Amino acid sequence: MPEYMFPGLKAGDIWCLCAERWRQAFQAGKAPQVYLQRTHEKTLTYVPFDTLLEFALDADEVDAKLNELNQQRAKLNKLLGD
Repeated sequence: MPEYMFPGLKAGDIWCLCAERWRQAFQAGKAPQVYLQRTHEKTLTYVPFDTLLEFALDADEVDAKLNELNQQRAKLNKLLGD
């Protein structure tokens, strides 16, 4: 759009998309990939985590972090006698 001096997006660009528009793109079969670690948790009110995980560019990192957090949770539960 020349009137806004915005040349447009090109392959490899990283850009922000609101959760509602992402969901709309998903429903149309056009959802872009996401960086989950850069995605706000409120997105989960619009899109299930497992759906986002399917499109995650950082899925391996997220899985590792979730495993680490689950291990910490298990240790805490053991300490608290739960």
